Amino acid sequence: MHLSREYRYQYSRYADDLTFSFNSSYFFYRNFYSGGKLRLPNKLRNAITSFHGTESFELNEDKSFYSCSFSRQLVTGVVCNQKTNIKREQYRRLRSTLHRLSNGDIEGAMGCYYGKTIAKLTDAERGMFEASLRGSLDFYKSLIKDPWTSGPLMRLGSLYNKTKPENMPTFPVALQQDSLLYLEGDDGEENSFEGLGFYLPGYGLVTAWHVICDAVSHDKTSREIKLFSSDKTPLAIFRFGNEVVQDNKHDAAILQDVPPAILRNIPLLPSNMDLLTKGDRISAYQHHFSKSRFSFELHSGDLLRVGEPSEEGTLCYTNCSFRHGMSGGPVFNGLGQVVGIAHTATEHGKLGSFLPLRDCVRSTDVYGEWLLF
Repeated sequence: MHLSREYRYQYSRYADDLTFSFNSSYFFYRNFYSGGKLRLPNKLRNAITSFHGTESFELNEDKSFYSCSFSRQLVTGVVCNQKTNIKREQYRRLRSTLHRLSNGDIEGAMGCYYGKTIAKLTDAERGMFEASLRGSLDFYKSLIKDPWTSGPLMRLGSLYNKTKPENMPTFPVALQQDSLLYLEGDDGEENSFEGLGFYLPGYGLVTAWHVICDAVSHDKTSREIKLFSSDKTPLAIFRFGNEVVQDNKHDAAILQDVPPAILRNIPLLPSNMDLLTKGDRISAYQHHFSKSRFSFELHSGDLLRVGEPSEEGTLCYTNCSFRHGMSGGPVFNGLGQVVGIAHTATEHGKLGSFLPLRDCVRSTDVYGEWLLF
């Protein structure tokens, strides 16, 4: 400690890697730099090499280096300038590996991941490839303070989930639209309705009550709604029970007993039950329909006003562009957490309201029969 005060550095250590950090470059150049080279003060060198006698460290001059604040700073292979991250070349290697997997080129993906030609891959490397690739993504995630705000990590997660083996769990951090569920049905009079939903762990499939109420109230014969994933894959049909009554006036419903098979390949969204305050940034997705696929467009805005608590819940009003088909979809805060569901749109979509998540979970539980495709 006395040396750190004398030379004005902060010291950290991982195994035999020693790191010295400075709040000012002045003290570094004054005490640790000479003749264009890194130079440790004699007191510090002796403390490292002689303090414990034969058990002291031996400096490896070839691996000793320094880096300035305007260049990439590495500690044990981790970038740690303003925030921790993986190296850019590691990210590119992971991205290239996953792109090759998405194209069905497993051998090429292995070669890219290990940095070898296919002929030089060992049996051990081939056998450990899937686990090692997942481990690399998990390590990347561990370095990011708020993973659901990291676009690069979310894009890699989405690629991985589309190419992963069936026996591997879904990577939790992925593009938000991968977690959206599309609900579609009709009211028994050939009038179709649609909306969005998502699965909230511990509760069920959350959507807006008005998305499903036509099927519940008017379609007396089939009383069902179809469920699709975000890539337009048919997942299931939900047939409502005979007695479905709205418990309160909150415009939300929670479909219960969702089969695990539906959730197997759907990343779960992080959530936050706290009520937002005026000026907070929010966002929500609008889906666009085509014959072959769905596409999603992100709309963002600010929270303009928090309404008074009422029988309908504490509605929040925003200038985020809510449009037809967004009802029941998740509303996100700036950290990528679900804080509510889209409720209504007004003035040609220029203004809208959403129901806070804490009101959604106090809404109607809906039971019925799930028929998997």
